[in-house]
Amino acid sequence: MARFVVRLLIFLAPLIIIVGAAIYIDPLDRFTGWQGLEQINADYRRTKIEDYLARKPRDYDAFVFGSSRVMRLRNEFFGSHGYNSYNFGYNMARIEDVYLNLRLVLDENDVPPRLVVLGIEPEMFLPELPLHPQTMRLPELTRYLPDDPGLTREPPGDSLKLIVEAARLVFPALYYNIAEVRPGVEFALDPRTGDYLIETPAPEPVKLSATILEFLHGVYSGNDKLDPVRRTYYRRIVDLCAERDIELVAFTTANHRLLEDYLNNNTRRLDVFNELIEFATSIDSPRYSFFDFADVGVFGGDPEGFNDIAHIDAVNSRRLVDFLFQAITTNS
Repeated sequence: MARFVVRLLIFLAPLIIIVGAAIYIDPLDRFTGWQGLEQINADYRRTKIEDYLARKPRDYDAFVFGSSRVMRLRNEFFGSHGYNSYNFGYNMARIEDVYLNLRLVLDENDVPPRLVVLGIEPEMFLPELPLHPQTMRLPELTRYLPDDPGLTREPPGDSLKLIVEAARLVFPALYYNIAEVRPGVEFALDPRTGDYLIETPAPEPVKLSATILEFLHGVYSGNDKLDPVRRTYYRRIVDLCAERDIELVAFTTANHRLLEDYLNNNTRRLDVFNELIEFATSIDSPRYSFFDFADVGVFGGDPEGFNDIAHIDAVNSRRLVDFLFQAITTNS
């Protein structure tokens, strides 16, 4: 009997060690409690929050909010117009993320912001997407959420599946931390400005991305309406800026024509987009203006000036910023 127990323990020991390491190291930050090592999946929210709060002084008078589609709106573009900006764009932002980040900077910034630039797209308003789990793990942001935010939460995952997924990534997590590779960030941040240091790809025709197509097709296939609760969060952003006398300039972000044509021909995205335009243009508030930049030609952009099918390049980003300031000057 004793020999059987010993053999059983020898058999189970590696499994127990791997499962224990998976839960302790928690490379995807999916289990509750303290995390043994830094996670290895892309957590842009945590990265940007930590970077912003670590900056001294935080004397930014302009902020850029939105998804990864606004990541290329750099501080230098705003500096040429007399503003010191900080870019809070990150992957898969929902409109409530913008509201929470705006609340954060209004409390933590050393000077009152003068300008907020907000890039929006229909995905930010869809009921299909729950509150982002990365947002829910940041007390710096969740303190601004009401007790009942009115939005769905990510359903709890299957425990066994989570453990298996975590165990699979334990050794990459150990490597990244031992090698002192900064995990979870696809793009490094400029230590001077906090801007994303995005490497410009070699010039070549933009191609359809199976990953982006699969995700957006899934998101739009079952949705043809904006979430009314997320519309409310947008109004809160507008009202906050009006109360603080902040110029709020919002615009729809652009897709490359290949992606635009695919989504409009194969999903209900065009219906949702038209509802977003109608909603955003119907708001009447002081210091608020809205532009439809789905066609980059509106701001003098190049239709082929994209890093990929969903993100304009640096040249188009500068043209966009220049156009916005020209419009602000004209309307003031």
